[in-house]
Amino acid sequence: ADGPRRIKERHLSMSLRQDGVALRGVFWRAAERASEMAAARDGLDVAYSIERNTFNGYTSLEVSLSDVRASGAEPR
Repeated sequence: ADGPRRIKERHLSMSLRQDGVALRGVFWRAAERASEMAAARDGLDVAYSIERNTFNGYTSLEVSLSDVRASGAEPR
């Protein structure tokens, strides 16, 4: 839905949306894949887990990505 944006030089942050629901996602140690992800305009297939993030006393759910590929792409 939005991004990816680099955070702390090594990670990517983005907003992911499916079926009208949006969650913040973080792809750890994947900054080198930012252009690949930005080019996937038809969407991404995402391997992830849902994690609880607590920051400044506020708790939210976020998607922790373990891998991505362009929708419809062959497995790597």
